Parts: sequence; structure tokens; C-alpha cells
Amino acid sequence: MKKLILIAAMAVFCLGVFTGCSSAPSPTEVTDSFLNAVKSQDSETIQSNYAEGSFDFGQVATAEASEEGAQLSEEAANTLTSKLLEFDYELSNEKIDGDTATVDVAITTYPFGDAFSSFVSDYLSQGFAAALNGATEEEMSELGSTILTQKLNGMEKSYTGTATVSLTKVDGEWKVDAIADDSDFVNVLTGGLLDTANMINEVYGNM
Repeated sequence: MKKLILIAAMAVFCLGVFTGCSSAPSPTEVTDSFLNAVKSQDSETIQSNYAEGSFDFGQVATAEASEEGAQLSEEAANTLTSKLLEFDYELSNEKIDGDTATVDVAITTYPFGDAFSSFVSDYLSQGFAAALNGATEEEMSELGSTILTQKLNGMEKSYTGTATVSLTKVDGEWKVDAIADDSDFVNVLTGGLLDTANMINEVYGNM
């Protein structure tokens, strides 16, 4: 009888150990799952790891480029989106403070900011000449799209930057906090595109 009680006690103990081992994913694991889902455009996994709705930084980058005068044809938009999703990343420095946490993300991607800056410079010079020669609005749009596509296709994956992802524990599970469109994280993920857009606004905004 004592032997049976001992076996039962050991079984309960082992069950508790295994239950403890099946704890929720860590902040680093959740961030990794989130970023993998972003790369593969897995909206369901993005939503399951994200605090608010979905996250589409490709849409943010496209909107930013359009606001700054880039004429995004279907080809240019597809090229931009495709290259945005080719980023590489490494996670480190997980810090947990109660129900909040942070994880550092080192990103390697294309220098979209530099490419966009070069596009603006070339488009201003070529576009001015084309306008003087009587180019139509459609021709100007086609010129901008051609230049932008060339700049995007000519990039090499040389941009590196680090940003911090914040997470909050919700119902016992870590979720990536909502990411602002103008955050450091989005800027790094888009290869410095936001920095370039801000610089262009400062230079040409007062003209």
C-alpha cells in the first residue's frame, strides 16, 4: 500500500513538473514568432502575437513614399514590398519587469532611405527638364516610377540598425505592444526611410 502511495505521489510530482515546463512563450520567443510572421505575411500569427489588430509596415512605407512624391506604379510597389520583407534579424537583451518586457532587435535590410533620397534628387533634375519639354502628367508619373524602380533594384542589403520591441503580458501571454508608424522600430525595419522622409520635409517643406 505504501508503495502505491509513493508511486501516486511521484506521478503527481512529475505532472506538476511537466505542467510547469509548458509555460507560455517568453518575450523573445513571441517577438521571434511575430517577426517571422511579418516576413511571411502570416496575418493570423501576427494578430495572435500583436496587441492591437494587425501590423503592415509595407503599407506604412508605401504611404510614406507616396506622400513624399514617389509615383508608385504596380511594379514599383511590388518591388518595394518584396524587398521590405527580405530583412534579417537577431534578438537579444530580453528584459522583464513584471507584466512588461523589452527585446532588442538588430535588423539587416536594404537602405531604402538612401535609395529614396537618390530617387528624389534624380527625379527633381530629370523631372524639371521633362516638364520644360512639355511632358504630360502621365509621362511625369511614368518617369518617377521608372527612376524609383531602378533605385530599388540597385540596392544591396547593407543597412543595419537596432530597435527595441516592447511587450505586455495579457491574460498570461506576452503580446507585442502596438507599434507606431513613426517609431524607431519602423524606421529601422524600413532601412532608414523615415529618417530620409523627415530630412526631405525639413529641406523642402519651407520652400
